[in-house]
Amino acid sequence: MDKNEIYTVMARNCEPAIMLHRPYPLTSAHKGHSYLGGTPKLPQSLEWPRTSSGVPLHFLAQIYCAELPSSQGLLPDSGLLFFFAKIDEDMDWDNEPLHDACRVLFVPDAAETSTPAPSDLPKIQGGWSAFEKNFVLPSDPVYCSYPKWPVGFFSIDSWPDASAFPGHHYLDNPFREYQTAIDQARSAEADRATGLPPLPEKVSYVDSSQLMDVGPKDKDSDTLPAAAFDPPFPQLWLMIDRVARIVATWSAESARRVRDADDALIAAYNTLRQDAVRWAAVAKAAGLLTQPDAGQQRRFTDWMRALRHHDHRQIGTNVGSLYAKGLISAIQYIAQRPDLTAYIPKFYLQAYAKEFLPNRYQRSPGYPNRVSHQMLGNAHSAQQANPVDREEVLLLQLISDPGVNFMFCDMGEAEFWINKDDLANRHFDRVRATTCGG
Repeated sequence: MDKNEIYTVMARNCEPAIMLHRPYPLTSAHKGHSYLGGTPKLPQSLEWPRTSSGVPLHFLAQIYCAELPSSQGLLPDSGLLFFFAKIDEDMDWDNEPLHDACRVLFVPDAAETSTPAPSDLPKIQGGWSAFEKNFVLPSDPVYCSYPKWPVGFFSIDSWPDASAFPGHHYLDNPFREYQTAIDQARSAEADRATGLPPLPEKVSYVDSSQLMDVGPKDKDSDTLPAAAFDPPFPQLWLMIDRVARIVATWSAESARRVRDADDALIAAYNTLRQDAVRWAAVAKAAGLLTQPDAGQQRRFTDWMRALRHHDHRQIGTNVGSLYAKGLISAIQYIAQRPDLTAYIPKFYLQAYAKEFLPNRYQRSPGYPNRVSHQMLGNAHSAQQANPVDREEVLLLQLISDPGVNFMFCDMGEAEFWINKDDLANRHFDRVRATTCGG
């Protein structure tokens, strides 16, 4: 396709859509009531949705319709939409009965307080979620709810993937130039709507293991002393808790995988796990959102430094990545609360912004593409998009989003589709949901 053909196809198939944007870090300026994760504010007259066999569904999103930009009457202008789905290990929703895969509830008003998750709500992804694997200890309660993060809304234009046209599979190349053009257009549209700067072609990683000893590097690559942070790391017991948890789970798994009966290495992993579990217990007892005193900060950083220089190289070489994952989890916990964000040095917030800003992936070679959660319009797809001549409306598309621990199949999407007449009549009881993997 030449450029004129591409622009003609794009113009013919462009549809208005609504972007769901997670602000990062959250500030007091955000006044909305719509959010991803957490628990819903269900009216007392509604029970938590369950499958036909009685298993509770997982809660994904709450949308206050009055906060949405104009949809030309497509979406309600008042009331709330609640989205639930079966987040098991397979997420094979096409083979599930309609109400066993998902449920969408529409109500005129929300409750004053959040509805607690049912005690029998299953583990997310059947216990295989990244958070479960990295941060949940055997003594913890079941991890069954996603972290809560408010969202705002922006009107955007949307274009169909190449795979939405008949005869074009997502792995085919005839529409390569077209796909590149819409990837670029989507990113530009997201940048325009949010006011965020364009994504850099390459995102640099922070050497997290060094943050215990030195501060951020300036433009001349000189390092600042750790004393530049006030208070110094760890600023909160929460940071100790998250780092200790991931060290504990990693060391337990590493001990299980040791080969050749290396008793010394197994013993080292077991000692490391025991030490980490103790640190997590101390952090919990102290209060995760309180500050350790100078002596406690020093003892923890001394422990981490000792691990970096451990006799067993398998332990020392992993400390940096474990520290980074723990700190990212701590930022995730705090960065959605404007009253607590001040506890995190701005350098940390900036260093890990790539983990929390609108999701992005590389489809066009060398071009950074930004994709987001979306309502209405043409849905982007990690595999095969719904056809352009579809009879349904995209009610909501959620992308795999590490900021709220969403993972749909292999970095794919979860989509909620509704018949046009059902949407016009505000009948949300026949919404169907699909998943698509990367």
